Amino acid sequence: KQWYQRRVRGTCIAVVIGGAFQFGFAIGNVANTLPLVLDYYQVDNSTTLYPSVFVAGSPAGALLGALLVGPIADRFGRRGGLIANFVPFAVGCILMGTAFNKIQLVIGRIVAGIGVGVGSGLTNIFISEVSPVSIRGLLGMSYGFVLTLGILASYLLSMPSIVTDD
Repeated sequence: KQWYQRRVRGTCIAVVIGGAFQFGFAIGNVANTLPLVLDYYQVDNSTTLYPSVFVAGSPAGALLGALLVGPIADRFGRRGGLIANFVPFAVGCILMGTAFNKIQLVIGRIVAGIGVGVGSGLTNIFISEVSPVSIRGLLGMSYGFVLTLGILASYLLSMPSIVTDD
């Protein structure tokens, strides 16, 4: 019985770390990269709607993903849904990483946002249903803490001094 309890606790902790960190990283990565994107695609920030669309792509995708949480959880289960949610996130990252134009970059943010939205919903459902009562509050609090760590990591890794040759 102790082996099973340790396994459940470890799974819950891994889900919190994976889901919350992914969500935080997706939130934070746009702040430092927006000036680089605008410069790379030669977009005038004052005369175009593109910066707003670029920034809003991920939250728009997350909204769509959050609306899909119920059907995904019912069809694939909580665990299967959590595993599957990384597919749109990975596809979105590939689209962004290989973007040959600014439209593909926005599409990548939307697709990755869908994975973020599904993950943020399913993570909390999974934790509330599976975690032992003795650590449920700790895991709920940890979700917010790890999300914040994801934002911090994203800011640090996207600092211009790290991602440019200057």
